[in-house]
Amino acid sequence: MEFKQRLRTLWRDTTLAEQTLWQALHNPQQIPELLAHRFERHVVINDFFVDFVCFKLKLVIELQSNRGTAQVHSKSANERCTLLQYQGYLVVRVWQHDILNSLDTVLERLALIVGQRHRAQSQRWGG
Repeated sequence: MEFKQRLRTLWRDTTLAEQTLWQALHNPQQIPELLAHRFERHVVINDFFVDFVCFKLKLVIELQSNRGTAQVHSKSANERCTLLQYQGYLVVRVWQHDILNSLDTVLERLALIVGQRHRAQSQRWGG
């Protein structure tokens, strides 16, 4: 029951930045690299909720609070990141402020990362 309650809380307390990024990842009109890959939101990996994940690319996107208002890396966030990296995930942290003020730049950065992950996997698996 704790899982469902936590998920409800995450959906209820979604920030504007999170909504904005989700819409952009879910319907990436101008960024073909993002369109080719499915992202999911509020997913549990290793008993941790992650903000966004593309399982195919093993790519996790974590939103960070605005600069100056929260710690950049808490101990639990670092532990979660280490566990995810150990399992082959790349964890990308994105500032909420950047999503709200320069979404195009954030999406371009994510598109580059997605393209790199896709090419690396294709080379590794011969596809």
